[in-house]
Amino acid sequence: MSWWNIIKRINPEDITFKEMSEEEAVATFNKDGYFDYQKRRMRYKTLPSDSIFATAPATMFVAFVDGVPAGVIGYAKYKNLLLDAGVHVRKEYREKGLTSILLDKIIKEKGNKTYLVNISNPNIINSYRRRGFIDIDRTKLPREILEELDMAKDLEQVQKFFQNYKMFNMTLRKNFTPLNEMEEWMQVFINSIYEMQRKLDRGTGRNWFDITDIIQKIAYMGEGAEHKDIMKKFGKIVEIIETKYKNGKELKEELNKIIQRRKGELYQ
Repeated sequence: MSWWNIIKRINPEDITFKEMSEEEAVATFNKDGYFDYQKRRMRYKTLPSDSIFATAPATMFVAFVDGVPAGVIGYAKYKNLLLDAGVHVRKEYREKGLTSILLDKIIKEKGNKTYLVNISNPNIINSYRRRGFIDIDRTKLPREILEELDMAKDLEQVQKFFQNYKMFNMTLRKNFTPLNEMEEWMQVFINSIYEMQRKLDRGTGRNWFDITDIIQKIAYMGEGAEHKDIMKKFGKIVEIIETKYKNGKELKEELNKIIQRRKGELYQ
């Protein structure tokens, strides 16, 4: 999916959440003609289908966009823990900020309980860390939970990356702010624009002046700015590049490639 879909990012106010069981969540997606979201017993490949992680009763929060079930996240209660019950976003709603909204939702709903997440995908670790997830000592986990983790078929791969398959305990840092992610996107986008300055700053320079003027306005918006307002200004810059330059489509594609590269460097 192209980076330009990020300009059409989903905002929290676009979302309606409904709380339901895992069975109800799966049925909700199926009723809408979507079948890629399944129960944990069917999704989990590294844990037995009768494991605690797969069978503990789960509470799921389904995110609806214009009445369409677009994403889901949830937890399962076990003793004094909340076990991650998975996060899933429909393909057509990916790369639009919905995962971030889902993570913010689970942070809000978990209260003061420990929310335990076992992550084997190195590409999403930073998303969790930016929201205040920290490593937890294995000695604090129940014996039966440790035994299940030790049965994981991909344990060796997880150990290589996490060093003892680190788990994450939800203890938010005092300096944590959900704006951190948007600030990083601003950094990627603006630096990508300046990387193309030689190609954009030419002729009378009027178009380049308009672009830098918008960048200045973004800088003056400050931390209180709404994400949707920032993305509108990003969209205006893309519109200038695509419509005001003779080879606008080629420049837009080049900018897209630079953004993808810088995004990869940021989240590697």
